[in-house]
Amino acid sequence: VITTNYILNLRDWLDKNEKDQWQNDIAGVYLAGALHLLHKDADAERLIASYKLDNRKTIARDDFCQPLGMNSQYIAVIAREFPARLRKISAEQFQN
Repeated sequence: VITTNYILNLRDWLDKNEKDQWQNDIAGVYLAGALHLLHKDADAERLIASYKLDNRKTIARDDFCQPLGMNSQYIAVIAREFPARLRKISAEQFQN
């Protein structure tokens, strides 16, 4: 299965319907990981840089979307696809 078109279609939909929200959300993290797998490194780096571990105030909370869960998923994606970013995370950021 060639996923490039699916990724581009999803990004277009998100740009249209969630314009200023999705880049710093877990959706942006997963899209960055997918783009990195496709060797679209510049796009992946730009997108992964939008997510911040310490953005508790900006994350909308509900039963299925908690900051700790989102941050854990972010760590999992960067550990696999962006290991240099993982090494730059401070102990203080992990504790928050």
